[in-house]
This record gives sequence, structure tokens and C-alpha cells, in this order.
Amino acid sequence: MYLKAVANLLLILTLSALIGCNAYQTQKQTNKFDTAITSYNIALRWAQHETLYSYYVSPNGTQPPADIAKLEEL
Repeated sequence: MYLKAVANLLLILTLSALIGCNAYQTQKQTNKFDTAITSYNIALRWAQHETLYSYYVSPNGTQPPADIAKLEEL
């Protein structure tokens, strides 16, 4: 009986720790995403084309060539 109670307690503590770690990772990713969006919005507002271009990555993981000078004329 005592061994079963200890096993259940350890199971509950382990699950709590795993859930807590997952919540921390989710919050960390959310903060990282929020920072990226804010940075992108600032670059867009102030026409920082080099910074804006650094955010663009095609689906295959590469950045296609772009003429930044033409973007600055807009």
C-alpha cells in the first residue's frame, strides 16, 4: 500500500514537471515570435528594406536574389 502511494506521488510529480517544462517552452517560443513580429513591423514602418528582406525565406530554405535598390525607390 505504501509503495503504491509513493509510486503514484512520483508519477504525479513527474507529470507536473513535464507539463511545466512544456509550458515554459511554449512561452519561450511565443516571446520569440512576438519579438520577430515587432521587429518586422518596425522595419516595415521605417522602410528598412535590408531588414525586411532578411525575414523572407522561400519554402526550400533559401533566399532568392532581390534588388534592394529598386525597393528603396518605392
